Amino acid sequence: MTAKLYLNSTFKDMTVKLYLNSTCTDMTAKLYTNSTCTDMTAKLYMNSTCTDMTATLYMNSTCTDMTAILYMNSTCTDMTAKLYMNTTCKDMTAKLYMNSTCTDMTAKLYMNSTFKDMTAKLYLNSTCTDMTAKLYINSTCTDMTAKLYMNSTCKDMTANFI
Repeated sequence: MTAKLYLNSTFKDMTVKLYLNSTCTDMTAKLYTNSTCTDMTAKLYMNSTCTDMTATLYMNSTCTDMTAILYMNSTCTDMTAKLYMNTTCKDMTAKLYMNSTCTDMTAKLYMNSTFKDMTAKLYLNSTCTDMTAKLYINSTCTDMTAKLYMNSTCKDMTANFI
């Protein structure tokens, strides 16, 4: 990612830095968390699910090589900005809002009964979405120009998906 990462009530303003679970080291675009650490650029290694990559977050045994992508609980989100987790919501561009409600933004990800707006691919609980607009998962969907794959349901559209 290229902005800020806020995880588990651990907030610090940085450039591609993450301080998580008292495993903090001052660096540029590097995170070493939970004894799963390797030298990298803009990478996050969490919970022993790690691979070398650039601007990638690996969380809870969901890992794939990518650029500025967050994989959380078998949920993948492509973004290039900030990650807000666990009741951490703020207006931003290309941020991830998890386990909570969030504000208006561009290229956001709302997870767990919330929403998703991105320009890459979103893999959420066996739910895949390739689009250039917004994806609203779990009861809400909006305009997109690609394909939305939700719960084994595939539809090709350029308008609205509900």
